[in-house]
This record gives sequence, structure tokens and C-alpha cells, in this order.
Amino acid sequence: KHQISEDIPPRQHCKTKCESENSEMMHYSYSNLENAPDADKDVPAFIGKLSAMLVDLRVKEHIYWSSCGESIVIPDPGQFSYHVLPFYFKHSNYLSFVRQLNLYGFHKAPNSSEFFHPMFRKGNEDAIREIGRKMPQPSQSDTRAEGMERSSQVPDMEHMARALK
Repeated sequence: KHQISEDIPPRQHCKTKCESENSEMMHYSYSNLENAPDADKDVPAFIGKLSAMLVDLRVKEHIYWSSCGESIVIPDPGQFSYHVLPFYFKHSNYLSFVRQLNLYGFHKAPNSSEFFHPMFRKGNEDAIREIGRKMPQPSQSDTRAEGMERSSQVPDMEHMARALK
């Protein structure tokens, strides 16, 4: 089991060498969140798994809260992908994980490995129930194409109505 000194500031965890009797981490799979402790049916599965990672002491060197508790830090995406993702998801693809963060409205802080969401804060677990997937906004070209499609259908319906009379 990896151990990190509690007196080291969170941003320096990635620079700390872990000393342990056994260097291999022990993990439990929560790929099915229903088996995770304190699973909440009102919280999307991805957000619930993200929350579980942040309280899992076994992976705290790979993902943790920023010192202010307003963002999550992933200091080494490669290590995170190898040691954490396969135990919470059916993949170890970091870019897929980031895509999910983006779908749920998280933003990456510039020039860092921090991600933040206005409702995802340390100690504010009730607010995560309000986090949902962003709905894709139709582009202008989609809207125009839809309008053209409708206008081309209208004469056909009018023609059919006349034929029935």
C-alpha cells in the first residue's frame, strides 16, 4: 500500500517517492457503481466514480483535490491511466476520461493538470446531484438544414391534402 505523508502539500504529491513494503497497489473495482460504498442513484455514474476516486486513499497520489478544494488534480496522466482508470472504468484511455469530464461541464485549467466544475467542490457533495451531461447545441448549419427539410416537406403535404379532396 502506497503511503504519502499528510504534511506534504497536495500539489507536491507527484514529486514524492512512495515507500512501501509492496510497491504494487491493491485495487477494488467499482466499474459497477452499485457495488461502490455510498452509491447514490441521483448522481450520474461517471460523477459518482470520480467522487469515489477522490476519497480512495489507495489512489491519492494519482488523483486528488487541489489545495483550495475547487478542482481536481491529475499530476501524471500516464500513471493515472495505468493505476486508476481500469479499476473504475472498462478502459484505461485518459483522453476518454477527459472527454467525459468535458461532457459533464468540467474545464481544464490552462497549463496544468487540474480540472474544475463550479458545482464539484470538496465538502459540497450535495451539489454533485445537480451535475448532468451537457446537451449538444445544434449548430447553425443543422438549424438551416432542418428548416430547408421542413420547407421541402410542406408542399408535398399540401399536394397530398389536395389529392384527398
